[in-house]
Amino acid sequence: MRVVVVLVMVLAVVEAGASSCNFNKCNECIQTAKCVWCSNETFTGPSRCVNKDSADYVTFRSKCGNAIINPESYVTATEVDGESVQIKPQRATISQRVGDMQNLTMKYKHMKNHPVDLYYLMDMSQSMSDDKAMLTNLAYELVDAMKNITTKFRLGFGIFSDKIVLPYVQTVPWEELMKVCTNTEKEESCTAPFAFHNILPLTNDTAQFNEKVGSSNTTTNVDFPEGSFDGLMQAMVCKTEIRWQDDGFRLIVVATDAPFHIAGDGLLGGITEPNDMICHLDSDGFYTHSDKLDYPSVNQIHDMIERERMNLIFAVTATQESVYSHLTDQLPRASYGLLAQDSSNIVDLLSNKVYDIVTSVKVVPDIPIELQGHVDVNVRALNCPSTPCSDLKPDDEIHFSVSVKVISCPEDESFWNSTILLKLDGRKEALTIDLFLLCECQCEKKNTVTSAPECNNKGDLKCGVCECYEGWTGQECQCEANSEGGGDSTYEFQCRPDNTTTDVCSNRGECVCGLCVCNTMEEPKKIVGTYCECTNFLNCEGSDGRICSDHGSCQCNECQCDEGWTGKYCQCDNGSQDNCKPKDSDLVCSGNGVCECNNCKCYSPYFGRLCEYCNQGEKNCTGQCEEYQDCVQCLAFGMGPIPSQECQGKCSDILTLQTVPSIGDTSGDYCSVTDGEKCRIYFTYRADNEGVLVWVQSERECPKPVELLYVVLGVLAAVVLLGLAILIVWRVVITIHDRREYQKFLIDQKNATWSENQNPIFRPARTTIANPIFGKKID
Repeated sequence: MRVVVVLVMVLAVVEAGASSCNFNKCNECIQTAKCVWCSNETFTGPSRCVNKDSADYVTFRSKCGNAIINPESYVTATEVDGESVQIKPQRATISQRVGDMQNLTMKYKHMKNHPVDLYYLMDMSQSMSDDKAMLTNLAYELVDAMKNITTKFRLGFGIFSDKIVLPYVQTVPWEELMKVCTNTEKEESCTAPFAFHNILPLTNDTAQFNEKVGSSNTTTNVDFPEGSFDGLMQAMVCKTEIRWQDDGFRLIVVATDAPFHIAGDGLLGGITEPNDMICHLDSDGFYTHSDKLDYPSVNQIHDMIERERMNLIFAVTATQESVYSHLTDQLPRASYGLLAQDSSNIVDLLSNKVYDIVTSVKVVPDIPIELQGHVDVNVRALNCPSTPCSDLKPDDEIHFSVSVKVISCPEDESFWNSTILLKLDGRKEALTIDLFLLCECQCEKKNTVTSAPECNNKGDLKCGVCECYEGWTGQECQCEANSEGGGDSTYEFQCRPDNTTTDVCSNRGECVCGLCVCNTMEEPKKIVGTYCECTNFLNCEGSDGRICSDHGSCQCNECQCDEGWTGKYCQCDNGSQDNCKPKDSDLVCSGNGVCECNNCKCYSPYFGRLCEYCNQGEKNCTGQCEEYQDCVQCLAFGMGPIPSQECQGKCSDILTLQTVPSIGDTSGDYCSVTDGEKCRIYFTYRADNEGVLVWVQSERECPKPVELLYVVLGVLAAVVLLGLAILIVWRVVITIHDRREYQKFLIDQKNATWSENQNPIFRPARTTIANPIFGKKID
C-alpha cells in the first residue's frame, strides 16, 4: 500500500460582499469563507474576526501574531495496486473549510471478463407460449452471445403470472380450469396459477437452464395486466435464493406482452397491506404472500434497484412500447427493447443491451441526506466525450475530475464528520471520501480557561474571548445581567436606536453594559456616534476609491461637498455646462433635461447626449417625422425644399439613410408624410446616442389620375340604385301598413255588437186592408 498526500491551497470562490466577518465567536468566524480569528488574549484590534483578503488583514496579522486561527483545507488519498483493482484511489480524506473547493482525480480501468449475473424473468401467461418455446431453442445461442462479452456469465430463470385471488385469476377447482387452458393441438399443458416462481437460481449450467425453460408450463389468468412487479421485487430482494454475487453486474430481463399492476391495484382483490419489500419465497421457490401484500409501487422498485445495484431490461412487444417507455424513464439503470412476435430476436436484443451496460461507466456521488445542500460534489470525465463513457475496451483507463465544495456547516455537529461515496453506477466499486468539515476551533476545546481572571472569574476564556456564565454579560463578564435593566437583552435594547432595528451598535461596535463601544479603525477611518451609526468613510468612497473625490468631507456616512462641487461623491464641478449644450445654441440639454456633472440627465422619454432624441411610441413624445421629412425627400428622391446641391451637407450629419423595398421588416418609429406632389412617403427611423438611422420605402405612393367617364357612370348607377332602393323600401312600408290596418279591421268586425230596432216613422211600402165582409154569409 502507498499513501499519496496532497496539500491543497485554500481555493474559495466567494461572491463580492458575501463574506461578512462580523462574529464574536471563533466557531462562527471560521464557518464563513475567508474569515480568520485571533485567539491572542492581549489582542487590541477592532475585531477578532476579519476577512483575510481585506485591507485590514495586514494590521490584524501584526497585532495578533501567531495566534491566528485559519484552518487550512487538505486532501489525502490512499490507493492499492493490483490486477483486480478498477478504481484509484480507493479512499480519500478531505478536511475542508466553508467556501473552499478541493479537487482530486479518480481513475477507472476497464476490466476484461467482468462477472455478469442475468436473471430471465418471464411472463408465463398463455399468450407467451411461443416466446417460451423460442427461448428454449435459443438458450445455447444466448449463452454463446453472452460469453463473447464476458466468460464470467451466469444465467437464472423465473416466471410470473398474477395474484391467486379474484379478479386476477379464476378460483374454480384446478381440474376444471386445466380443461380450459390446456392446448391439445400444441400438446401443451398448463399449470396452476401462481404469482412468482423462482425455477432456476443463477448458474453457469446452460443445459440446466435450457431444460428448466422447456419444462415450465404456462398458466391462465383473467385480467390483462400481469403481476410482473411482484416477481421483480422478489427477484431483487431474495439475494440468497436467487444467488446474486456481491461483485459484478446484476441484470434482470423482464419478458412480457402485457402491462403491469402497481400499488393500489390489490384493493380489487381485498388486499390492503402495502408491499414490505422483503423476501417471501418458500422452499420450492414460490412467492407465498401474493394474497397478503399489495403490488409494489414504482417508487419501491426504484429504491430497490438503487439498493441492490440492479440493471433492468424490459423485453416487450410493440403494443406495450409506450407503457414501458414511460416506466423506464422513472427508473434508474432501466431500458427496454422490442421483442419480435415470437421472441426470435431475443439473442440480439439482450446481447446488445448487456454489451452497452458492461462496456460503459458512470460515477455517481452518494451524499448523505444530512449533507445535501451543505456540500456540493461534481464529477466530470476528462478523457471521454459522452456521459456515461461507453464502448470501453479492456484496459481502457478513464480519468474523472472530482471537485468537492463546502457551502455551509450543518447545524447538527454530528454531521461535521461524514462519508461520501463516489459509486460506479450499477457496480460494487466506489471511492470512499471521509469528509471532515472544519467548522470548529480547537482552541475552544483544548485551551479553555475556566473561571478565568480575565473574565472576572464569571466566565470561561475561549479562544481569547470570555464566554460568560449565566447571569453575567459584557466583554469581560463585568455586567450583572439581573441588575437594573433586567438582563442581557435589556442591555442590548439600550444599544439600539429604536425598536425598528435589531442591529446592536449598528453592527460596528459592542454593547458593554448598555453603552456602545465602537470598533477602532486604522487612521484616518473612524466610527463614532451614540450607537456607532456614523463613520467618515462609509458611502463616501467613489469609484476611484477617494473619499468624496477629495472635494469634500465625509460626515456621518454622507459627503459634504466643498463650494463649487456637487454629486453624491462631490465628483461634479457645478460651474461648467459645456458638455450639455450644442455648439450653435445655449439651450441646455435641448430643453428636455437638466445638466448634472456636466452631463445631461434627460427627462422621460428623451435620450441622447443632449436629450435630443425621443422614441415616437413613448407617451408625451410626438416623434421627429416632420423634422426628418425634408432630408428624407432630398436624400431618397432628390426633391423637397432642400436644394439637391445642399442635401449632403445639411443632412448627412443628421441621419444615415437606407432605401428598402418595404419598411415592414424594419424596426423603428413609423412615419407617413405627404410631399408636394400629394404622394405618400413611408419611412422608419431609430435614434440612439450615436445618431439616427432611417429606412425609406423605395417607391412613393402617388394618387392615380381620375377617369371622368367612370365617375359619371358610377354616379348614374348610384342614383339609379338609390332610387330603386327607396321605391322598394316605400313599397315594403306601405304593404306592412296595409296589412296591419286590415288585421285591425278584422278584429273590430269580430268584436262588434248588433241590435234590431224599429224606426218609429218608418212606414212599410205594402198596405194590407181587411175585407169587412170576408168570411160572412151574404143573403
